[in-house]
Amino acid sequence: MNILYFSLFILVGSIISLINAHQQHPHGQQISVQLSEELNSANNKLNGIFAHPEIENRKVVVLSIAGAYRKGKSFFLNYCLRFLYANYRSINTLNQPFVKNHNWWGRDDEPLLGFSWKHGSDPDTKGILFWSDIFLHEENGEKIAIILMDTQGIFGFEADHQLDAKVLGITNFISSIQILNINNFIEDHQLEHLKLVTDFAQLTTNRQNENLLTSTSKPFQKLLILFRDWSDEEFGYRYGPGYDGGELYLKRVLNSKVGTNLNVQDVQDHIKDSYDNIDAFLLTSPGEIISDETFDGRWNLLNDEFKVQIKTLIESILSPKNLALKKIFDKKVTAKELLKYILLIFAAFKGSDAPKSKFIFDSFIKPELTELSEQAVNEYMKKMRQSTDHTNPNYAIKLLTDHNRIKMEVIEIFKNVPKMTSKNEFIGLISLNIEIAFLNWKPSVKTLHDQYIAHKKQLEYQAWQSLQARREGARRIYEKTPQYQSCRFFTMYMHDCGMTNNVNSVT
Repeated sequence: MNILYFSLFILVGSIISLINAHQQHPHGQQISVQLSEELNSANNKLNGIFAHPEIENRKVVVLSIAGAYRKGKSFFLNYCLRFLYANYRSINTLNQPFVKNHNWWGRDDEPLLGFSWKHGSDPDTKGILFWSDIFLHEENGEKIAIILMDTQGIFGFEADHQLDAKVLGITNFISSIQILNINNFIEDHQLEHLKLVTDFAQLTTNRQNENLLTSTSKPFQKLLILFRDWSDEEFGYRYGPGYDGGELYLKRVLNSKVGTNLNVQDVQDHIKDSYDNIDAFLLTSPGEIISDETFDGRWNLLNDEFKVQIKTLIESILSPKNLALKKIFDKKVTAKELLKYILLIFAAFKGSDAPKSKFIFDSFIKPELTELSEQAVNEYMKKMRQSTDHTNPNYAIKLLTDHNRIKMEVIEIFKNVPKMTSKNEFIGLISLNIEIAFLNWKPSVKTLHDQYIAHKKQLEYQAWQSLQARREGARRIYEKTPQYQSCRFFTMYMHDCGMTNNVNSVT
């Protein structure tokens, strides 16, 4: 009988799990992009999100989470979705009435929907996932789009560590808020998470050594190291949950590794050099219910302490005042620009080796520099055409004076345009291209001046010929009609021809 009841219990649990698994979120769905996927396919999938007319020109916030398999990444993101739908409009809810809901965590008995998640030991997320619905915000006149991104687990026992490295690298490059999801106490092998982050940090900060970044620019915006299922009692340390405990614990862990194979100082330095903001957070377990086959994420089944902490954590990340905009080398990027960047990053990580910083520069930053430089040269040429006077006898001197003046005007206009490289490098580039444009323009101005002089001489010669013809006509009239020599009108005609009444004299 006991076996029968147990079997029935398992069957009911499986049915409930199956029903919950097939429940669809009413406003969006996850869009999966595999690392092995062809770029055209990835572009087609993502184009519907990032190229949406309401989205493409907005600045972006990208929240991404990466970490070990089956440690609650998607579960956490789904509560982020609840917060976002309660506090922001989205593309798919634009036409619906909207009132902010301060009880954003939802009804007590509401199943947790969104990114695919389930308990157990088998990975549920494959590749990199984007939420199809984008959230909208406006702050001080700046329109913003908020995007969520999930990733497959890394560092499982049978994981492909090269693939893990690519996942972590891609998510770091794309996100503006990177959550590193670590299960409770850090073991030595889990420091690989931090080590990989620093490796990709070095990839970008190496450009500083090549004078491509400004001294204040950092490659990434925000890193949150999230320790899951934390328990002071279990690990014997009294840190307390939240940000304060997370900061103390992270310092202790790194200090305890001094003298080991991991160069802790390098890890700390590279992370500080790579992120504008770094935090750590201790988050307790949701409770034993998380391992129940029938658990569907309902709020009322979670531990009270976990509820308090996850509220604090999500609000601290996604409240309007805390949003971290995506920047690429100090320039805030739009959704349209981010799509281009994502495809380039996917292409960069397709090979067997990690990409070099030069690849990223040549693929994304260099084209932007070229485009901005072309805009600067076009502005310079527009002003030069308006200012150049090829009829001026001293045109060459004026041309050089105008060139120097307009060049400085254009540099002043463009030097403060947000861009993905240093101001000095950009000024040097447009200065060089303007000089080249001037050298190409100068001969054409000389040609115009020479043509003007030749045309002027031709007109003068034609005028002289005309005058000579009129004089000859006047001479004939003078000789044949002496009776008109004293006529006032004849005298005026003779004067117009440069002659006096003396036919042989010229005035």
